[in-house]
Amino acid sequence: MRQLQKSGKSRIIYLLLSSDLHGCLQAYSSLPAIRDEVVRRMKRGHVSLLEDKIHDVEDIDFHHILNGIEKEDPLCLEVVKEAAYFFGIGLSNLIFLLRPDIVICGGTLVPKPLFYEVASETAQKRLIHFPNNHVQIVKSTAAYNIVAQGAGCMILDYFTEENLP
Repeated sequence: MRQLQKSGKSRIIYLLLSSDLHGCLQAYSSLPAIRDEVVRRMKRGHVSLLEDKIHDVEDIDFHHILNGIEKEDPLCLEVVKEAAYFFGIGLSNLIFLLRPDIVICGGTLVPKPLFYEVASETAQKRLIHFPNNHVQIVKSTAAYNIVAQGAGCMILDYFTEENLP
């Protein structure tokens, strides 16, 4: 996560949704957690379209799950929705803590509309009880370069910042 303060007025949080999350978000919303949950449920007998594509449940990787989402596999959709829900809760907690004006989400999961929509909707529902909180949650257009973009903005801001007396 990166926070950028621009001209003392606008705060932006850049989030990269990837497999290197820590704590509760890692346990529920990371790529390995999603994969592990799909595998766990398939071992328990949940039906999935992925059964036709693999011989061993342990061979499932995230690309299989993304393909399952595109083909509207109920198991993959359910697991990703749950992960997005928990990510949305974590996102709203970060928003409460840091009070940004804008949150820009990017990473492997964000280009898939399902994850972004559920996560942002969950966060917005939790924020609705605080009318003074007017945060925008937006999707990055260049999801894989978001960390570099945030670092570049911080450097640019550092050199263009005015020092007022």
